[in-house]
Amino acid sequence: MNCNWNHAISLISYKKTKDKDGFDIIEEIISNPIPANFKSITRAEEEHSKKLGYNADLMIEIMAVDYSNQETLLDVDTNKKYAIKRTYAISSEILQLTVTDLTKRQENGKI
Repeated sequence: MNCNWNHAISLISYKKTKDKDGFDIIEEIISNPIPANFKSITRAEEEHSKKLGYNADLMIEIMAVDYSNQETLLDVDTNKKYAIKRTYAISSEILQLTVTDLTKRQENGKI
C-alpha cells in the first residue's frame, strides 16, 4: 500500500437519545483526526452523481479500517462538513468516499 496522505478528516456519527420530556436529542460524535487523501472528482463520477441527484465535490481516500458507515465527515483544516454520498473499496485496505460539501449547501440554503 502506497498512499500519500495530504489531509486529515474526522468522521462524524450521531447518537440519538431523549430528554426528560421525551424530545429527541441528537449528539454529534466527532472522531479523532485520521489521515486522508483528497482527490478531484472525475468526469465519470460527476456525471454519475448528477444522475443520482447530488453534486459530487470531492473524493477522499481513507483506510477502510477507520470507516464504520458514518454519513458525515469534517475536514479538520477548513472545518467544512461533507456528506458521504458513496463509498468504494479501492482495495481491502483503502476506501474511497465521494462527498458533497454541506457547508456550501447551507450557505446557499440548499440543505
